Amino acid sequence: MNRPLLIAFGSNVAPLESLVRGITLLHRLLEVQAISTVYRTRPLPPPGDAVPPDGDSPDFLNGALLCRRHLPPRELKEALAGIESALGRRRDGGSYGPRTLDLDIALIGDLVLQEREMTIPHPDLLSRSFVAIPLAQLAPGLHHPETNRTLAAIAAGFGPAPAGMVADPEATALLQGLLAGFHLPGSKNL
Repeated sequence: MNRPLLIAFGSNVAPLESLVRGITLLHRLLEVQAISTVYRTRPLPPPGDAVPPDGDSPDFLNGALLCRRHLPPRELKEALAGIESALGRRRDGGSYGPRTLDLDIALIGDLVLQEREMTIPHPDLLSRSFVAIPLAQLAPGLHHPETNRTLAAIAAGFGPAPAGMVADPEATALLQGLLAGFHLPGSKNL
């Protein structure tokens, strides 16, 4: 069965460099087909806090990828963690700290998986605009396998201009241009 693979991404440490390098590595593994609009978002505060962990934390660049190839979920999670690590991702800042690259399995078609270290679909899809909106751009008619709502309907629930989330046309052009380079006739897939 052909299940669309959607990956959410984010970075706020050298974000353009980190995203270019990370998406290039990811393309070698999974063949990236499409990249959403890239959004600039403010860091989220940890639960119960009114401000992000470091008031001077730079904005994140967030978006989503549609990939052609798959790996089994556990192998995929390990591969994404390997790419994050290769780009210097450190996990000592907690879940809300700065990061070079964050790659999350958002959806794999209609797959539902709940394990201690992994939940598919990713729970942030229902609660965070910067996850839902980019995913809906790539696969608007795809249904969330637990709620049966389309990604477009989920994204619409956040309204037309969610607070703290602004499209970044320069980052979008750079990353989508990178994708175009992957598929140029006669080019070697990076």
